[in-house]
Amino acid sequence: MAAAAGVLLAACAVARALPALAERPVRLPVAARGPDGRPTLLYLFQRADCIRHAALQRRWSGLRRAGRAVVLGVPLDELPGGERGPRTPNPGFPVRPDLRKEAERLMLELGYRTTPVTVLLDRHGRPRLLLPPPADEAAAEAEERVVRAALASP
Repeated sequence: MAAAAGVLLAACAVARALPALAERPVRLPVAARGPDGRPTLLYLFQRADCIRHAALQRRWSGLRRAGRAVVLGVPLDELPGGERGPRTPNPGFPVRPDLRKEAERLMLELGYRTTPVTVLLDRHGRPRLLLPPPADEAAAEAEERVVRAALASP
């Protein structure tokens, strides 16, 4: 319960800190934005996050299936020149490595250095909510509630 309350407080603090960036849309290709004016949820991750945060990925996948937002995964790590390695598992939503540069810039501008980070963009591509890596399942559940509440508000 304390972790969930902490996530909610952190989300409120982040929501207040976003105005400086909120007026400037994130430069994403048109194909990455919601085709019908829906918000976009960016899940910024590294391959190591796939196992540790599988529950959060399932929550964002459910959000996508419900049609509430366009959900895109953006891997921030890449394999060095031509090396073969484990592929990113299918998280249940599209994975867009081509968005890495802009997503990484946004994450660093917002003061985050660790992943995964979830960024909710409004229908114009402006950041409206930023959520840090959840500590546990209860925190992941709280983050989902915060995102759903943000999607329900105008």
